[in-house]
Amino acid sequence: MREFIDLPAGIPSHDTLNPVFRHLEPTELGRCLSQWVTVIMALLAGRHLIIDGKQLRGTMPAGQRQAPVQLVSVWAAEQRVCLAQTAVETKHNELVAIPQVFDLVEVRASVVTLDAMGCRGQWRRSS
Repeated sequence: MREFIDLPAGIPSHDTLNPVFRHLEPTELGRCLSQWVTVIMALLAGRHLIIDGKQLRGTMPAGQRQAPVQLVSVWAAEQRVCLAQTAVETKHNELVAIPQVFDLVEVRASVVTLDAMGCRGQWRRSS
């Protein structure tokens, strides 16, 4: 956080941030973030976007091969910000969620990269 804002008293603790996040309305926060992403996507036209899937650490029960919480994200590489994210359905891999995350952001004028797993799919946009 120190890279982005001046924090003369240091990074706020969990006890400080928890009440703030607890009072946020998730639906309203999601709406505001979606509007923000729509505005900044125009500024990111022609930029490098990264599509990547991740399993959330610490969510895999003992004896299972796949974590129950997996996400596919769209990252603006240079700006170091996540523009969109979608969950991977249970018993699927990230290939299923990549088309869904493409629908969340406008990628037409941007350079989009995928890792090896993402390159196994065949992607066609209807528009």
